[in-house]
Amino acid sequence: MKLHKLIKDAFEQDSYETQRSCLFDLFEYLKDKLKVDDSIRTHQFGASGLLLASIEAATCLQEPSRTLGYWHALITAIKKRSSETSLPIKILYPGCGPFASLILPVFAGLVEESIELTLVEINQQAVQSVKKLIADLSNKNIRIEVHHCDILDFETTTCFDLMICECMLASLHDEGQVAITHHLTQFLDDKAILIPQRIEVSLVWSDLSNEIKYVEKHRKPGQGISPELLAVFREFVVKLISLDKNVRDLYPVEDNGLNLGPMAFKNSVPPNKTLILTTRIRLLDDIELEEYQNGLTSPVAAGEGMFVKGEEVNMFFKLKEKPGFVPVF
Repeated sequence: MKLHKLIKDAFEQDSYETQRSCLFDLFEYLKDKLKVDDSIRTHQFGASGLLLASIEAATCLQEPSRTLGYWHALITAIKKRSSETSLPIKILYPGCGPFASLILPVFAGLVEESIELTLVEINQQAVQSVKKLIADLSNKNIRIEVHHCDILDFETTTCFDLMICECMLASLHDEGQVAITHHLTQFLDDKAILIPQRIEVSLVWSDLSNEIKYVEKHRKPGQGISPELLAVFREFVVKLISLDKNVRDLYPVEDNGLNLGPMAFKNSVPPNKTLILTTRIRLLDDIELEEYQNGLTSPVAAGEGMFVKGEEVNMFFKLKEKPGFVPVF
C-alpha cells in the first residue's frame, strides 16, 4: 500500500533533506487522497486556546525533527507498555487533526501490538478527514474510536496506557496543551506514558543579538543547539513550568489558571540583555527536541510585566481562551 511505503520510507531515512522530501511526499499524498481543503486557513480560539485551521494543523507533518521524534517516542512507548501488560495498549490522542499524523506509524504496521486508539478532535473537517483515513486502512490489530468534541469536554471511564499530545507553539503561549494535559491526565494509568514526557519553560536573560548570530552560523538543518553552547549568552532567571503527567498534583487550579507558585526576581537587570522564554521538550527518555531545532523550541520574547526587579510574584498559567503566563505582583 502506497501510504504504508511513504511512512516507512520517511521513518527509515537518516538524511534530514531526504526525511523532509519523504514527509513532503506523504503530506501531498494525504492531502490529495483525503481532499483536505487548503483554502480555509483562519485560526480560532476555543475554550482550551488556539485552534489551528485543518490544513495548518496538517502541515506540521512535514517537519522531520518534530514528526520523526514523535514517531520514535511513540514506538518506544508502545513496546515498553506492551512488555508490562498482555492487554491491548490503550492510546489517547487529543487534537489529532486531519491526518492523525503522530499516530501514523501504528496505521502503517511499524508496531505489531494490539492497539485501542481514541482520537478526539473539535474541527469538523479534520474529523471527516481522519474518519476517511481510518476507513481506507485495514489493520486487524487496531480498534479506533473518534470523538468529535472540545477536548476539555471529553470524559471517559477508560484508563489509558499512553497519551500523545500535539505541540503547536513555543513556550506554550496561546496554545491549549497545558489545559489539555491537565484535563486528560486524570484518565491515565499510574504507569501510563505521556508524550511529550516533559515540557519545561524558563525565563532567561539573553544577549539575544549575539545568540542569534551564533545560532545562524553554527546550527545545522534539523539540529538544535545544546544548553551548554547557549549558556555563554544567557543568565537563568527562573523555571516557570514543568509540564508532565503529574501536572494535576504539581500545580493547584485557582481562578481558571494553574498556580505555579512564588518566584523571586533579583534586583539586578543585566545590561544589554533581553528577557526571553525558552522551551525544552523531552518527548521520551533521551528523545528530545533541542532549542532552535524547530519552531517549537525557538525562544520567544517575554511579554511586558513578566519581570519586575527585586519583586516576588505569584506566577499563574491562564488555562482558558488565550492561555499564557500571568504574574501577579
